[in-house]
Amino acid sequence: MLDYRPHLLPKLRSEALMAQMKHYPCTLRISSIIPGHRCASQDTVVGVHLPVNGKGTSTKVTDFAAVAGCLHCHNLVDHVDVRIDWIAETYPAVLYLRYLNATMETITLLTRDEVILVPDGEMI
Repeated sequence: MLDYRPHLLPKLRSEALMAQMKHYPCTLRISSIIPGHRCASQDTVVGVHLPVNGKGTSTKVTDFAAVAGCLHCHNLVDHVDVRIDWIAETYPAVLYLRYLNATMETITLLTRDEVILVPDGEMI
């Protein structure tokens, strides 16, 4: 049987990729799931590493698993918070769909801005 150790997966680290996300709107948008809450202002947006395979002791996931997220959404992902537990228990499909949509939107923006290069790719 294959010994699977997600924290040992290869990881991309890119300062350019992470820095570029500061120029994007929040693609995560999970704080708006909580009644009475909304995303923080765009000037608080940074690259947010999603809680996916590849995490380990003293290591984050690959930068390809990072999305543009505002301060409020970043806090929900990075800190132990009863609100994110409530979202995960009440609306698990919505939460993970937001993670997926944020990933696709962020990758598309990074490709559009030529931070990620796709040979023979064309934005339409």
